[in-house]
Amino acid sequence: MKRIPALTQCVDDSQFEPGLMTEIMRRAASRYHLLSVLVELTRKCNLRCIHCYASRSPGRPELGDSALTALLRELRALGVLHLTISGGEPTLRPAFRNVVESAAAAQFSVSILSNGTALDKARCRWLVACPQLAKVAVSLYGATSRTHDAITRARGSFRRTVAGVERLAGLGKEVLLKFLIMRPNLREAEGMFDLAHRLRLPLQIDTVMTARDNGDRAPVRLRVGDEDQRRIFRLVRAEQLSRGEVGSGIRNPESGTQQPGSAILRPETRVQNPEAGNRKPHSAIQNQNSKIQNRKPASRNLKSEIVSDGGPLCSAGVSYCSINAYGDCYACPQTPVSQGNVLERPLADIWRHGRLLNRLRRLRFSQLTGCRSCRITAYCRLCPGLALMEEGDIRARSETCCRQAELWREVCEEPSAGRPWAEGSRQ
Repeated sequence: MKRIPALTQCVDDSQFEPGLMTEIMRRAASRYHLLSVLVELTRKCNLRCIHCYASRSPGRPELGDSALTALLRELRALGVLHLTISGGEPTLRPAFRNVVESAAAAQFSVSILSNGTALDKARCRWLVACPQLAKVAVSLYGATSRTHDAITRARGSFRRTVAGVERLAGLGKEVLLKFLIMRPNLREAEGMFDLAHRLRLPLQIDTVMTARDNGDRAPVRLRVGDEDQRRIFRLVRAEQLSRGEVGSGIRNPESGTQQPGSAILRPETRVQNPEAGNRKPHSAIQNQNSKIQNRKPASRNLKSEIVSDGGPLCSAGVSYCSINAYGDCYACPQTPVSQGNVLERPLADIWRHGRLLNRLRRLRFSQLTGCRSCRITAYCRLCPGLALMEEGDIRARSETCCRQAELWREVCEEPSAGRPWAEGSRQ
């Protein structure tokens, strides 16, 4: 019998027998087993991004080092496999290295979310030597320093981030670039594709701007309009076609969920432009369309399979939760309703008895308002968190989800996408 790696050592499905990670996620969902947790080390940050969802609470103490150590022990006892370390900017926490090394010693599969500005030579060498560190995800908000620095409001941040990313990736560590598309950086979308391709790194794009966790909706006003959203979706659709995938959903490799507004694009699947002889992203989409007409649709993703079986709609509250720098536990960052504080109650008790957590576990597709008869459900991200933020009810229809589903359906049904950006439309 083929040896199976210890589950506490890695959750990268490439290291498991085919289908094993899918089965682990399915069983975790069916048993409400806490599989993955995001922990903020601090709300402090050396950038002042115009869209940041994380609000500061002046005077409120963050989790101390001993509390973080106790939390890691509890996560280990609960059987958590994957730990995401975030912020703020987590590297600003003086105990950052100790936390990562403690998590590695506890055999978590560790990921780090960072702005990349602190990835100097010494830190990169240390991160590469950390055996349990699966990847480092770095936020980049533009293909030029002018755009990125304007969004972060920190001069020189683009240069430091790109240098850190190149340094870490050059040493062999997996790095994921995260690009959140908004009005100020919209026209650099293709430039970001080119930059990611030059760096030979995967690029995760997302188009959903949400309110801050204190209710401030200022970031929502940065969302791109419908026509620009449609153009972005054509870029994503081109990625699908280059892989020969003709299904309606975009599988997010990190969560297994279908998210029309989010996708991870990898450099090895870039479409070449035979006319120009360059590597402009997905400019040969019309030719690609003709090559996949007779291919079978891609298999359903994990989320659609679980939902079709009458299972929960999302991993939030089912096998995943987040804990902020103050110890408040949430189903996910997009559901800013605290279920309890780990300084006051054991996480096991919060996970078992959290009111919203239990409502999310019981929520089924048949209970969603107006969704059962919707003709474009197959294209929808079905996010209870967005519904809660927008309508105050996890069973309601999220306007964001509905609009994105409609746009995504239109793009999927186009006979040919052509170039996503019309010549002369870029500024």
